[in-house]
Amino acid sequence: IILNSEQIIPSENPSKYVQCMGVRDTGSEERRCDADFSGKKAGRKTSGKYKLEIRDHMGKCKCKYTKNSNTCKSRAEVVGCGAKCTEKGKECGKITWCSSKDLKKAIQSPSKTGVPCAIHPKNMDEFIQATIAWNKANFDVAHRENELDAYIEETDENQQVIIDSIECFVFTDYCGSQRCDAAVSKALQKQMERATNDFNKMYSKSVPLYKLLVNPHVNVGAYRNGEIVTWEDNDYTSDLKSLMVKIDLDPSDVTKPVSMYTYRVSANIDGIAGKNTGDIKGDNSYISGEFCPKYGDDRCLNSIVTQYKVDYLPLNPIIPAVDSDQNVLERGFGNYALCNPGGKVGGSGRYRCTKCSD
Repeated sequence: IILNSEQIIPSENPSKYVQCMGVRDTGSEERRCDADFSGKKAGRKTSGKYKLEIRDHMGKCKCKYTKNSNTCKSRAEVVGCGAKCTEKGKECGKITWCSSKDLKKAIQSPSKTGVPCAIHPKNMDEFIQATIAWNKANFDVAHRENELDAYIEETDENQQVIIDSIECFVFTDYCGSQRCDAAVSKALQKQMERATNDFNKMYSKSVPLYKLLVNPHVNVGAYRNGEIVTWEDNDYTSDLKSLMVKIDLDPSDVTKPVSMYTYRVSANIDGIAGKNTGDIKGDNSYISGEFCPKYGDDRCLNSIVTQYKVDYLPLNPIIPAVDSDQNVLERGFGNYALCNPGGKVGGSGRYRCTKCSD
């Protein structure tokens, strides 16, 4: 996905989404935001959700770890702008922004370790110049790279900003280091065409699709006169426009709704919105094994099993479907707690229930 940089880096607030930039990332593991460097014991784990092992070298940080140091305190630090584990004398996690002097030096006299400070998004031009200068210096490093690190909070407004900033979708016809065979390549393009059409239909847009010309064995910089120009020969930049071949789309080729039958037992025909439903086998099992024995014959005899025919689009359920009047439509399935009658969430035994998030 290619995004419009002017929307992701708005001039009135350039660091709203993109938090920082760096010429060569000097160690993602060493500044991971959930790592707790305060302990001394071997086998320590990170303090975040996943409780990952902290590698041995991470216990020997050169930066100062104070009671106020926390690489998860700010959005910028979450994406790694804070001082890294290897940076001696600095406070772990504290951001050091580049000065104009730092940027000038990075452009004129690049260092093997890159730029020793975080580059603010407002200094995009200097970042590009410093990156090119660092790559041109041809330091003996494992691979050349540069990064723009962003933390975009999950809000409705930001979701809309991302959707609005999408300029195009791209795909390649390489499967690893080799070109895909004809059948796979054709199927891949067909899937991408349909996905693009689905997106455009859902959001009333006309985002184009491109095939990106790549060669895994060459640093690709541009495509001119029928052949690929290497990245180095293109002044260490990528001319994306020359590398993208536009794909003609048939807007009518969209994902068709899928039909299914679902059933619900209740005293009335009450719909399926926010309710439990199942297939006929499952509901019959529930009625005979749980519902009737629990509620007795009278309620069982007076209840109705309703069959519903449901049409739904098998698209991303996180993004709500809308109709032509922009009304949100019900579709897909909600979180489901696997819980039989008599069970309690978090309980144990035969009727142990799981939480919806499971």
